Amino acid sequence: MKDFRNEVWLNFTKIGRNFDAMLEIIIDNEEITKNQALTLFFIAMNKNVRVNDIKDKFKANQGNISSLCKKMEQLELIRKVKNKDDERIVNLELLPKGEKIIEIIKKKFRSIEDRLSTKEKDEMIEALSKLNELSMIFMNKMKGK
Repeated sequence: MKDFRNEVWLNFTKIGRNFDAMLEIIIDNEEITKNQALTLFFIAMNKNVRVNDIKDKFKANQGNISSLCKKMEQLELIRKVKNKDDERIVNLELLPKGEKIIEIIKKKFRSIEDRLSTKEKDEMIEALSKLNELSMIFMNKMKGK
């Protein structure tokens, strides 16, 4: 039997590296970082996103996320907008440059997706869903739940 700890650690490391490599390929030539790309997608897929939402989603330090957002504002990818219902709340929204990058990345992803068979897509979705489920179980056990 293989050593559980070593195999789990090795495979999580490989998955992380492979994900980073895929993201690097997809964002190539877009002059943004991986974290900026992930943040753009998070804002694009959700409504009324606040800096705290990004911090919570990515389990990151408030200062790092604030710096990331400030840099993205300087690059004219996003802007801060006061919430219409509560002016104390500041939401983030994509600017045209950010939306354009999202569309370019989606197009690149579609071109990769188009090279996969239906069976390969289904297998990938199933494997990723199972990996997510198992990693959540593992994480909950680590937390003592």
